Amino acid sequence: MLRLHSPAASAAFLTTWSTLVALTAALLVLQAARVAQAAAKGGLKHAEWTAACGLADTMKKVQQKAAKNIADEAAAASRYLQQYYRTAIYIEKTKGGEYSALANGVLAYYAKMANDIVLDLQTVKTQTMTTSIRDASRLEATVAEFITNLGEYAGAASFSCLEASAVDASFRAVSPAVKTQQPGCDLSTTPLQLTETALTGFSGGSYTGTLAATGATESITGGAGLECELTAAKANTHILDQDQATATIQGTPRFGGGLYYLAAGGLQRTQLTNLGNDNPDAPLIKAAYQAYEAAATQPISYRFKKGSELAKDAIFVDIYRKTISQSTKAGVPSDNELAETIKSAFGGDDEMAKEYDQNFATTKVPNIVNKQSPEKTLNTVDDLAELAALLGHYRQRNMQALVAKVSQLQKQAKENPPKPSETDATCEKKGKEDNCKEGCKWDSDGGNKKCVVDQNYKPPQTEGGEKDSKTGTTNTTGSNSFVINKAPLLLAVLLF
Repeated sequence: MLRLHSPAASAAFLTTWSTLVALTAALLVLQAARVAQAAAKGGLKHAEWTAACGLADTMKKVQQKAAKNIADEAAAASRYLQQYYRTAIYIEKTKGGEYSALANGVLAYYAKMANDIVLDLQTVKTQTMTTSIRDASRLEATVAEFITNLGEYAGAASFSCLEASAVDASFRAVSPAVKTQQPGCDLSTTPLQLTETALTGFSGGSYTGTLAATGATESITGGAGLECELTAAKANTHILDQDQATATIQGTPRFGGGLYYLAAGGLQRTQLTNLGNDNPDAPLIKAAYQAYEAAATQPISYRFKKGSELAKDAIFVDIYRKTISQSTKAGVPSDNELAETIKSAFGGDDEMAKEYDQNFATTKVPNIVNKQSPEKTLNTVDDLAELAALLGHYRQRNMQALVAKVSQLQKQAKENPPKPSETDATCEKKGKEDNCKEGCKWDSDGGNKKCVVDQNYKPPQTEGGEKDSKTGTTNTTGSNSFVINKAPLLLAVLLF
C-alpha cells in the first residue's frame, strides 16, 4: 500500500493523478475524432460507383436512340415517296395512265404523309431529339469524368477513392482503368450508331437500383481502412490546408452534373427520385431525365395499310372526301357511309394489297441505271431520282399512245364521214317555219322551196370532247388526256 509521509507529498500525488486522467480522456476524444474522420473519408463503394457508370451508359443509349429517331423519320418520309412513285408507275404501265378517284386518293395520302413527316423533322422532332442528345451527353460526360478521376486518385495500400469490390474498404489500384471495368464511363468519340436500342433505367420518375436509394455519406462511402480526402468532411480538410488541416470549405462543390456534392459531413449523392420536379442544385439531372422520356417515344414510321385500315385513317378519309368531290358532281357520302364506300371501292383487303403493293414485285420496269441488266422489278427500285425518271418514261409513252390514237380516229373520220341521219322524207315533215335544220336545209328561197337533206351537215361538238378545226370530228380522248395531265395538279390541290 502506498503511504504518503507528508501532506505535501499527498498533494503532489493528487495533482499528478488528475493530470494523467485528463490526458487519457483527451486521447480517447482524439481517437474517436480520428475514427469518425476516417469513416467520413472512405472510398466510394463499389456498388455506388459502378451504378454511376451505369447511369452514364444509359445516357449513351439515350443519345443513340434520339439520333435513330431522326434517321427513322427521314427514312419513313423517303419510303412514302417511294410508294407514291411505285404506285403511279404501276398505274401508268398497267392501266395506261387512267387514275381512278380511289387511286388519286391513295397517291395524295402517300404524298401528304411524306410532307407531314418532313415538316415534323424541320420543326419539333429535330429540335426535341437534338436537345435530348445535348442533355444526355452533358450528364454522361460529367458523371463519367468524375468517377474516372476518382479512380485515378490512388496511392498504395490504404489510399484510394474507389473500392475495388463489394468487400468494405477494399483497396483499388489505378490499373485497370475505370473505363476498362465499366464501359459506361468510357467517353467514346466514335460516331453515334444508328441502330435500335432499348432504353431502360428510369421508371415512374425515378432511376431504378442503387442510385434511387438514399445518398447519405455512410451509405455511399466505405468504412475505415481506405482514405480519400476528396470524400472527407468540409471541416479540418487537408484540401485547403495540407499541413495543419484547420481550414473549412465554405461552398458546396458538386460533381457529376449534381449527382454528387460535398456536404458538411462528407460526400453525398442526390437521390434519383421524383425527377420530374425542379432541382436547382442539379438541373442537368432533370434535363437528362426529360431527354430519356423524349427519346423513348416512337418515331413516325412507314407501314403499308390495307383498304380496311385506310377506311379508318382520318387523313385518308379526308383526302378521299376531297377527291370524290373534285371528280364527281354526285353528293359526297356522309361520314357514316364513307368508310364502307372506301372499303367497297378497294374491292377487299387482298385485292387492294395486290393492286397497291404486292404486284410491284412482279412488275418489270426498264433498268435505266445498269444497262447490263435490261429490266428489274418495280419493288426493287429505291432511288427517288430513278423512280421519277421511270414515271416520266411511262407517262411519255402513254401520251404518245394517245396522240397516235387521236390521229387514227381523225383519219377514220375523214375517210368514213358520218352518214346523214335525216332523209328527204323526214326533212319534208320537218319543213315548217324554222324546223328545217340539224341535217336538213331549204333547197331554194322561192315560194315552192322544199326542206331536203343537207349533205354537208356536221354534228355539233359533243359534251366533253374537242372539235377539230380541220376535220370537224370530235376528240373523244379528252377525258384520258385530263387524267394524265391533270392528276398531279389534283394531288397538289388536295394536299393544301
